[in-house]
Amino acid sequence: MEKYNIIFPMELTSFYIIRRIINLKEEKPEIFNDSINKIGFIGNIPYCIWSARNQSIEIYSYERIENDFKYISDNNLILILEFDNTKLEEKHFIDTYMNMVLMLAKDVDIYAIIYNEKLAEYVKNKYPYVKTVRMDSKDVIPPFDYCLTYSKEETAPNYIYTTDIQRDIETLNRMSEDVLNFEIIKQPAEKCDIELDIEDIEKLSKSGIESFIIKVSPEDKYDMVNAYIKYLIKNDYQNEVRLNLLKMLAFPK
Repeated sequence: MEKYNIIFPMELTSFYIIRRIINLKEEKPEIFNDSINKIGFIGNIPYCIWSARNQSIEIYSYERIENDFKYISDNNLILILEFDNTKLEEKHFIDTYMNMVLMLAKDVDIYAIIYNEKLAEYVKNKYPYVKTVRMDSKDVIPPFDYCLTYSKEETAPNYIYTTDIQRDIETLNRMSEDVLNFEIIKQPAEKCDIELDIEDIEKLSKSGIESFIIKVSPEDKYDMVNAYIKYLIKNDYQNEVRLNLLKMLAFPK
């Protein structure tokens, strides 16, 4: 049986759901999809100026990032950070907050998708444990929204995305400028239907695709729960786990 990785958006609700599923797996390992190698997150830490899409004024504390990364490391999860700001200059590379984030990630299985060539060199030289994947902004591929396989560097894992929505370069440039100007503009949520079934993923994994990134809108918690269950939990246990997760989200402790 070919094993593969399932990667979800790095969002607070997503983190809660994964933690609960991992707890359930420890209690009842038989519920978990046997084909899963690793679970992971893709996205960014608020407020990341190296990203064009993480427009948030929230800044995580040192302690919170350290604790979250420890959990990710202890549970053998994958972390993929997206540095897709197309307007970065070298003066932005010394951003204290983002350098702290990468410093704290030294024990994490971490990748960085980077659009800026000079930023990619900076990260490679200063944080050699970060596996970098160089993407060119002219390719117009904001990674959350495009369906492709990464294979541009030896260190790059193979990924396939379950959506083929494409943002144009003008939108990405505008969002990049907004971030650097500290203009917080909420981007409209994109409705996304899950396109790949487990059977599709299993077929693709046999062709050498190692990881599948599932885009799920955080606006709809029910859709999020269904996506996680669909890919991580065996059919016979899905209703039980769905109820457990929905209760957790409805009555957080």
